[in-house]
Amino acid sequence: MADAKEAFNKVEVRALFDKTYVWTVKGLQYLLGVDSLAGADLSDKVLRRAVLEGADLSGTNLSDTDLTGANLMGANLTRANLSRANLSGANLSNAILHQANLTDAVLITTLRGADLREAGLAGANLTEADLTEAKLTGADLHAAEMTGTQLPGAQLVSAKLTDATLRAANPTGANLAGANLTGAQGVSPTMLAEASSIENAILPSGIQHSLIESIKNRPQPQTAS
Repeated sequence: MADAKEAFNKVEVRALFDKTYVWTVKGLQYLLGVDSLAGADLSDKVLRRAVLEGADLSGTNLSDTDLTGANLMGANLTRANLSRANLSGANLSNAILHQANLTDAVLITTLRGADLREAGLAGANLTEADLTEAKLTGADLHAAEMTGTQLPGAQLVSAKLTDATLRAANPTGANLAGANLTGAQGVSPTMLAEASSIENAILPSGIQHSLIESIKNRPQPQTAS
């Protein structure tokens, strides 16, 4: 096992691991000599396509780790450190990321139904990510890249979206009550009118609550019978 650990931590052999091995919970526990991955140090590792569905990774350090294509469905990542991690193409559906650190992480991925309450997502890349029905209450999305992000039914109550880019995002049915959108880019009154609530939200300069309400209250065109 000592030889495996030494090899795993050598940069020059990571490509070989990536091509020949798909990491699992048991494999990583064996490698680290631990009974649980909770609180483990897995920073700056290559764990592409890892099968970690339902794993307990609470408090785990995964900063700078390559988790491209990993299966993290339903995983518990409460307070985990995923800063600058690459999660492109990973599956984080229903994962628990409560108070996780995802600063500058690449999250071009599926996060349907994920729990991201109070998570730190400042500077994260969420381009075209699927956050349908995700829980983002109190999340910090300052300067996040959210072009084309899918947000139907997402809970963004009191979320910080300052200076975030939301061009072509889909907030249909999203709850933005109390959210801070100061300086957010690509936001339009028509877009915000699709949200389920913007009550007490701080809107970008030039967008008024009254205008959004007027759009919502416009008569719908009649369809031909």
